[in-house]
Amino acid sequence: VGFSGTILTSTDGITWTSRTSGTTKNINNVAYGNSKFIAVGDNGTTLYSSDGITWTDWTSSCGANDNESLWDVAYGSSTWVAVGDNGSIYTSDESSCTKRTSGTTVEFNELIYGDSTFVAAGDNGTVLTSSDGITWTSRTSGTTNNLYGGAYYNYGGYRSILLVGSSGKTLYFEDNYTTLTAWAAPSMTTDIFGFVRGGTTWVYVGRSGTIYTAGDDDEDVTARTS
Repeated sequence: VGFSGTILTSTDGITWTSRTSGTTKNINNVAYGNSKFIAVGDNGTTLYSSDGITWTDWTSSCGANDNESLWDVAYGSSTWVAVGDNGSIYTSDESSCTKRTSGTTVEFNELIYGDSTFVAAGDNGTVLTSSDGITWTSRTSGTTNNLYGGAYYNYGGYRSILLVGSSGKTLYFEDNYTTLTAWAAPSMTTDIFGFVRGGTTWVYVGRSGTIYTAGDDDEDVTARTS
């Protein structure tokens, strides 16, 4: 999904087919859950599809604020959750949407679900958690850096959610998603937008072609040539 209502689908990642989205708004993210795709975007744009091919505009039915862009969406605990501008959080049971109280007006950039927990992260180091998408608790991040991305990971029985952001800021959850700890990676100074762990390798990507890799040692961060 992308700019100007773009939606592409593929069954193999090689050959891609453009689909009709029915909107010219930017589509910022898409998620799959409960046998459906849901995509969200600018001005409260919300679309859904059962196959990724035929899309239905659900913007007016969901009732998101036309002045608020939605930046991420996730499915968990039998609930869809979307986050966006001005601290907006919406939940849906697929019949209607409800705006929830976040207690903040910052922009949320990332929404992650893992271990029966939603984590919303955004500007000024804002981090909220929820078990149901309805009631949210603010967590102390210890930073005012903007948080842009992150991922849930599980290795060796250790499960957590890691968040990444401006100037290489990296945080991870301990203590059942109540306490955030800064990861000591002094060599990462560039804005980081995304993170994933595969096998024994951590990969971070960011501004101006930045790619870092690391293992389980806090000090073995290596910049790679992209």
